[in-house]
Amino acid sequence: MAKDNSMLPVYGRQEFKQNVPKTRIPEDPMSPESAYRMIKDSLNLDGSPALNLATYVNTWMDDYAEKLIQENLDKNFIDHEEYPQSSLIEKRLIRMMGEMLGTEFAPEDNDPDKSEGFYGSVTVGSSEAIMLALIAHRKHWQNCNKANPHRNPLDRPFLLMSTHVHGCWDKYCRYYDVGALYVSMGDDKYSLTGVMSQKCYIAQSKTVSTAKKS
Repeated sequence: MAKDNSMLPVYGRQEFKQNVPKTRIPEDPMSPESAYRMIKDSLNLDGSPALNLATYVNTWMDDYAEKLIQENLDKNFIDHEEYPQSSLIEKRLIRMMGEMLGTEFAPEDNDPDKSEGFYGSVTVGSSEAIMLALIAHRKHWQNCNKANPHRNPLDRPFLLMSTHVHGCWDKYCRYYDVGALYVSMGDDKYSLTGVMSQKCYIAQSKTVSTAKKS
């Protein structure tokens, strides 16, 4: 038998003959190949991303896109002074998204590299993006409410949404003290109308009033 552990087949090595601690870092090191194999094997229990029809994540990308990701994994993108070109690319992407979503820019504001008339942020995932957008809306509501001379100290914003929304919308309402108004969708209802919104608001208002009285 070979004395050098690295010469043995992966599954015949010493680290595979003993349990690896689950609550602390092991005292003895192991080869990168063995660590990779252990983690890769445990991930075999996960489902296949390509078969996940509910995912919000791309399950395939071009080889050159993956190459760019691998080459830039060690960058801390939030450090704009250290990585100015990455920051400019981020700004251009935000500008592109703004154009797609119908943002109105000033006629002279045609260079995203120098523009200061719009704001945005790249996020890790859609849940983070939704949270940041809703926080901005909440701040806008607070500013408008402060300017209202007839405001009530008990006033708070409400979020009108379908009963089929992602869980992060419910979390936002709980974490930031925002009222949640739900509209049920059905076989004959695929969009939200003004009448539906009004009925939902009235029904929710009655529920809140009843709760306060009790």
